Amino acid sequence: MDHTSVAIRLTYLPPLLLTFCLPPLYPVEAGPSQLSLHAMHSWIFPSAQLLIKEALASRWDATLGEGVLWGWAEWIRSGEFLDTIRLREGHIIKLSHPAPELLAPTLQKHNSMLRNSEFTHGTYLCAICMNTQKGTQCLRLARCGHVFCRSCLKDFWGLMIVEGDVSRVTCADPDCVKKHMEVDEEDVRRTCGEDATERWKWLREKKELEKDPTIVFCPLQVCQAPVRKPKVEELPSDQENRWEALRTCSHCGLSFCVYCRRTWHGILTRCVFSQAQAFVPEYRKASKGSHARRAIEQRYGRANVLRLIAQQEEDEKNKEWLKQSTMPCPGCQVYVEKSFGCNHMTCVKCGCHYCFSCGNKVNAKDPYAHFNGGRSKCMLFDAKELREDVPWDPVLEEHQIMPEGPAAQFFGEPNWRRWQE
Repeated sequence: MDHTSVAIRLTYLPPLLLTFCLPPLYPVEAGPSQLSLHAMHSWIFPSAQLLIKEALASRWDATLGEGVLWGWAEWIRSGEFLDTIRLREGHIIKLSHPAPELLAPTLQKHNSMLRNSEFTHGTYLCAICMNTQKGTQCLRLARCGHVFCRSCLKDFWGLMIVEGDVSRVTCADPDCVKKHMEVDEEDVRRTCGEDATERWKWLREKKELEKDPTIVFCPLQVCQAPVRKPKVEELPSDQENRWEALRTCSHCGLSFCVYCRRTWHGILTRCVFSQAQAFVPEYRKASKGSHARRAIEQRYGRANVLRLIAQQEEDEKNKEWLKQSTMPCPGCQVYVEKSFGCNHMTCVKCGCHYCFSCGNKVNAKDPYAHFNGGRSKCMLFDAKELREDVPWDPVLEEHQIMPEGPAAQFFGEPNWRRWQE
């Protein structure tokens, strides 16, 4: 196969149209004449069509005086002609075409149309609702071939798309769920409709973009498109390149600062937010009604100052809460809060396995080795996780411990004086 060859897998080939004339003396003395062959979508080259017509004529010569129409049709229908004109070797059909990259999609489309037509005439068992449905009410997934009824898939996929959990828009077969088998866009469109498909595509793109920490989103409320970091000249670590703060949204064209999220103010003008970080502590340290406070209020506006102070206080509380109640993933730095359970964590964003107690990565193949002693002092469960909300019931009262009957002579009252001595 050269670089222009295209390999595809097909179940059906486009039909061949054979036209001819039957003379009055057919089939006793004359055979069909004026043979003409046409291949739908021109998948057979003219030189191969000439070989087919010659083979048809030779089959008439071999059966003089007998009808050949049924034999011709069966010879073509069964695909035996492919062997005769040497287009097939085993299960591989080799076709010569000047533009194989154009022919292949046409053959695939025709094959898909016939397979769908065959599918709609059958009945299938939905693995979700366990009901037998007609093919017109079912969908065969393109990637894995599993069949489910459309209503079940629409309810399942639609809920996942609405909730934003697009990672679960997969085949519902247990084996495919383990493999996280994704579905084709056309399957989602045929099941959930155009609007849900667009949201599914947008959520998938957003999820992929969020894996890149350099990507930010356009600050315009009506846009919110992802914006990639442009390529800028790298400077030594001790030098600041202010052009790194520039972002330009490819969707709406807005140029903005990545730090203050305002319209781009150039490299000579500092961010308003950076200036606020400088004067807010001064304002908070100054006494109420002092000249320093009045000067800051006159310069920036009292309402703006109070808003920035409230924002800074909220940020400090959030940082303190994050420090006390969460642990960042060592792989993607996403903060995770644990409500209950063991300290072995698996990040849903990057798949990193780590210890919630110390924040270090653990071996994904044997994560519990981290909690089995050695250099690490981390416990699989925290002490508070081992406590129970329900108090323990007493097992035995004091009078229930002492035996009764004949055995009592062997078990007397304990000699506490002896132990005291």
